[in-house]
Amino acid sequence: PKLKEHMNYCMSHPEEMSKLSKLKAQITEVKGIMMDNIEK
Repeated sequence: PKLKEHMNYCMSHPEEMSKLSKLKAQITEVKGIMMDNIEK
């Protein structure tokens, strides 16, 4: 049921979701860079 609610929210707030996905992508990128730096 939680996933369904989330999907409904995504459908009704597309602009929010694009902001969130951009933010998530940035965070993932930063994490990747940090991991690279740690391994070096």
